[in-house]
Parts: sequence; structure tokens; C-alpha cells
Amino acid sequence: MNETSSRSWAGALFKFFHSVKLAIVLILIITFTSIISTLIPQNEKISFYLETYSKFTSWFILTSGFNSFFKSYLFIVPSVLFFINLSVCTFDRLKVRIKRKAKKRFGPDILHLGLLVLIIGGIITFAGRQEAFVRLAVGEKANLTGGYEIILEDFKFLKYESGRPKDWISTVRLEKDGKVIHEAFPIEVNNPLKAGNKNIYQ
Repeated sequence: MNETSSRSWAGALFKFFHSVKLAIVLILIITFTSIISTLIPQNEKISFYLETYSKFTSWFILTSGFNSFFKSYLFIVPSVLFFINLSVCTFDRLKVRIKRKAKKRFGPDILHLGLLVLIIGGIITFAGRQEAFVRLAVGEKANLTGGYEIILEDFKFLKYESGRPKDWISTVRLEKDGKVIHEAFPIEVNNPLKAGNKNIYQ
């Protein structure tokens, strides 16, 4: 009785994670929530959300984890479920391919294995990454982790002749423990300042 129930439970679980419909639903969830997260400033202080949004919206953002999306259950749980779903489908497909006597083609399986590695790397990277934001006016400074201090020396907003934005250049001085690391480094959109294991973007 117990053995039959265990097999039935295992079979239902396998069928659930072997479903293509589940994969589609999980992809839609991850895509939809990721799009929403791009509209919400990440990793700000709680007071920022309380002052910027309405009472209900700020409560929803903080409760759901949208303020730190890639470390929240909103991202991690669907990603882990998708990983399990893709793993079950991939290894079941491999098992069937190996048993067949016909010519074996493993192209799709290699692609799936690559996606699995990509998912693992993405979860580890986003879950372990630390972010912080500071707002500076010219002449102001801020303390960063690791003993660094950053000073904004100049800021330029360049435009094309048509008036369209061309570039933003933040010239900063970076110091560590009182010693100057970078005297006047221009941080641009695709040119961050590297300080140890940190990347400083504008």
C-alpha cells in the first residue's frame, strides 16, 4: 500500500515537472516579473519607497521583494522550478535517446544542458551580488564598502545637435584609506570604474 502510494506520488511529481506547459508558465512568470522589476529602483532604503510611492504600492513592493528582485522569492523560486523542469525533460530525453538503436542526435540535449548551466550561473550571480546606490552633486562625496571614498568632481551631460542625449560623464576621484586610487576617472554609460571586486556605474 505504501509502496504503491509512493510510486503514484513519484509518478505524479515526474509528470508535473515533465510538462511543457509548466515550462511556458514559468518562463512567462520570470519574464513578466523581470519587466516589472526594471520599473522599480532596486536596493534603495525603505524610506525611499515609503516616500516615493503610495502606501499600498510601497507596502506591495517591500512585501513582495520587488525592491531587491533578484534576491527575492519572486525570482529564485520560479528559476529553481524552471531548472528542475528543464533538468527532468533533458535527462528523460537523453535516456530515451540512449536506449534507441537509431542514429543518436544530441544537439537539443547539449543546448538544454547549456541552459541549465546558464540558469545555475544566473541564480548564483544575482543572489550573491551586492548593490548599493548613492546620489552625489558635484563636490559631494560618499563612503563605499571596503574603505573606499568617492568624490564627484565634475558632471557633463552631452547632447547631439538635434537635442538628443549623447552621453553622461561623471568625473570622480576614488580614494582608499586616505590614498588616491584614481585622480580623475570619467565614468560613462559603458565605462564603469573598477575598484577591487567592485564595479562603479553612474
